[in-house]
Amino acid sequence: MSQVTAVLLAGGVGKRLWPMTQDKSLLRFLDKPLIAHTALALRNAGITHVVVVANRQNQKALQELKGGTVVVQKNPLGMGDAMLTVRTHIKGSSILVVNAADIVDQKLYENILQKAQKTSADIIIPGLERKEYFPGGYLRIEGGKVVEVVEKPGEGRRPSNLVNLVAHFFRNANEFLEKIQKTDSKRDDVYEQALSALLKTKKAEVIRYKGPFGWIKYPWDILEMSSLFLRERVSTSSISRKASIHGSAIIEGPVVIESGAKVLEHAVIKGPTYIGANSTIGTSALVLESMIGRNCMVGFASEVARSYLGNGCWLHTNYIGDSVFEGENYLGAGAVTANFRFDENNIHSTVEGKRMNTKRTKLGAILGRGARVGVNASLMPGVKIGSGAFVGPGVVQYSDMNAQGRVFMDRALVRESIRKKKNDQ
Repeated sequence: MSQVTAVLLAGGVGKRLWPMTQDKSLLRFLDKPLIAHTALALRNAGITHVVVVANRQNQKALQELKGGTVVVQKNPLGMGDAMLTVRTHIKGSSILVVNAADIVDQKLYENILQKAQKTSADIIIPGLERKEYFPGGYLRIEGGKVVEVVEKPGEGRRPSNLVNLVAHFFRNANEFLEKIQKTDSKRDDVYEQALSALLKTKKAEVIRYKGPFGWIKYPWDILEMSSLFLRERVSTSSISRKASIHGSAIIEGPVVIESGAKVLEHAVIKGPTYIGANSTIGTSALVLESMIGRNCMVGFASEVARSYLGNGCWLHTNYIGDSVFEGENYLGAGAVTANFRFDENNIHSTVEGKRMNTKRTKLGAILGRGARVGVNASLMPGVKIGSGAFVGPGVVQYSDMNAQGRVFMDRALVRESIRKKKNDQ
């Protein structure tokens, strides 16, 4: 078998990820962008030639990572167009097409390459065995072979329990490119339709995958991704010699603490947890099963539970539960995130004008980069705050806020209420 070229798809524009401003493939977990984790897994599996499909917004950042040849997809026209964008780099090659922001066990890539060497299959597709419905593509299997990819069939209409994982091996890239060029669709499924058409004439094998799988489609998926990394890759404690841990601090379970980090008096950290370089866990603070980025301050008596904090976040006497802070977020003393409905129902969120069930009973706030919250403010479950926005002191925020938005309590109404009470007396 000739050298295999990996095609990393990172050209999509994640509109459903608002209020995050960062491309999802560049979101950092364990201090590395998602795409860097994927590229490393591919290299460790034996693939040395990588072509990355970027967009205009993330092009520079992806080039700086130096994870492979970067090709820009001019318009977000889907995976089919992405493949045509890189056709000059993959013609005549065997290719492995991978979603840059999906996380799977490295062994899956190794198994795909081993199967390609041992069999004559033209196409190899991994299928994730999953009981619950997943809003993605599914594999139709006949006689143990893959015959079709059914995109988003809907609950109750799945052709199998195998979710289509985008880690597709094609022995001859030219054949797939020709099918894409001949495929026309009004939906964003040219790639899937071309693949299904190719499956009718080519021998395709399936690999049943039961390992970890992380994906990001909506902002609350960042919490699941964070949990996956902590669960799968923080199995033992690792504390840098250049970190400072006070003797009265309590550290339980697997915890990674990077260089320059400080854990002050009576702080408690329970794993699996990751503390980034130069971050401080303040006096009497509690951090539970969370990912804390670089240069963060979890100040006095703050609690961070099952949350993701990007680089440069500052807290002081706050409760942060099941929340996502993109980075450079500041909370005044006493500000809190509510993460649970008293009726115990699932929390809903509005995405592109549609109200969605997050399927989560616990979900706090989601803050875009640079959003700030004033003292004693409260953010209700599932509220999303746009980048650069400011929630004023004492505000109870029930709805999403646009980027750069501002909201303050109307103190005139408070004074009027006090005046009326005095008159009533």
